[in-house]
Amino acid sequence: MSKTPESRTDWPRIEAMKDEEIDLTDSPELDADFIREAIPWGERAKKALDNGFLTEEEGKAWLREKLEE
Repeated sequence: MSKTPESRTDWPRIEAMKDEEIDLTDSPELDADFIREAIPWGERAKKALDNGFLTEEEGKAWLREKLEE
């Protein structure tokens, strides 16, 4: 069994950062068009997929149906 390597992240430094100190240059702003077209992934659908109540094909069909609404 493999052991998960210990994190090398400096968590105290990260947690102390202010929002203004975070570099967002490679994370574009999400505009109104993006938000309007976003697909809401409800917890119900996620749980159904995670618990195997839907096959992958059923999940894709559900998504296609939602996109057509």
